Amino acid sequence: MKTSIEQIKKIRNQYGFPIWLINEALKYYNNDEDKTVKRLKEIYCAAGDHPDIYIKRSIEKFMKEIKHQKAEDKIDEIRLYLDNNLHPLVSPNNWQVYSDLVDMIDELGELIEENG
Repeated sequence: MKTSIEQIKKIRNQYGFPIWLINEALKYYNNDEDKTVKRLKEIYCAAGDHPDIYIKRSIEKFMKEIKHQKAEDKIDEIRLYLDNNLHPLVSPNNWQVYSDLVDMIDELGELIEENG
């Protein structure tokens, strides 16, 4: 789903958040402005710590979440590709190769999920 420039401008004008972070948050929340604004407010609500340090940590945490989600999505995409494109080509004599590859992809997905 493509993020609209109007959404970014609206949030930027109303709250002053960085454009790149608004764009990433909108993509992460599938263009849901309410969820995006809520998360950005949480990131920029510096309480107790030096504001710049708190905001930097909050942005890093959110970007790690985004990267984690992208990794999970890529694992799902690879698995789907294997099932749709490689599976029909594998002969019965080479079934173990396909099976091992699928198992490795599944294990990688589990590791990513555990470390998220």
